Amino acid sequence: MRPDGRNQLVSDLHTNDHKIVRLADATEPSDGVNKRTMDAAVNSLKSENEQLIRATNENINRKVMFLDGTSLPENHQNYNDKRITNLGEPVEDTDAAIEGFIDNQLRKRTLHVTPEGAQGHLKMNNHKISGLANPTERNDATHKHYVDCQYEYLQGLITNLTSQVDTLQTCVVRLERLSLRESTEPAEATEAAETVARE
Repeated sequence: MRPDGRNQLVSDLHTNDHKIVRLADATEPSDGVNKRTMDAAVNSLKSENEQLIRATNENINRKVMFLDGTSLPENHQNYNDKRITNLGEPVEDTDAAIEGFIDNQLRKRTLHVTPEGAQGHLKMNNHKISGLANPTERNDATHKHYVDCQYEYLQGLITNLTSQVDTLQTCVVRLERLSLRESTEPAEATEAAETVARE
């Protein structure tokens, strides 16, 4: 076989465990491949494979929640009408809660009203109760207008009683004076007493 390639092989070439060295890089599909080209192709495949594995794992991590909590979802989870069961009691504000826990919390914070009456205390947290009717029984809740009217009525009674007390005190003073004069001027004292009585 000539080095200039003017003659060609007519059968397979057996190198008897010897090398073919200084082989150029292949350019045609049927060219022999040297180790440099082969190593580059293998390394490229390994890199592509590693990138593919990494991307696959990242994709799995985004779509799968591991039981040990090492993978967290990045998007909302659609459970396709399936349930989450055996949840523990929530600790943080953002923890999921079972229906029983929510029912218990609502039972503690809700005023239950039955035909027999309310069961539990009502905590208003600085909110109003409006639209109350006028009270008729001793333990009825009342509204501000009713209280204001009762206050004004009582104020009027107090003013009237104060005036009557003042009048009585004036009468007492006058009677005391008359009693002192009675011993010396009986007729005038009797006339003055009748005047006080008329007043």
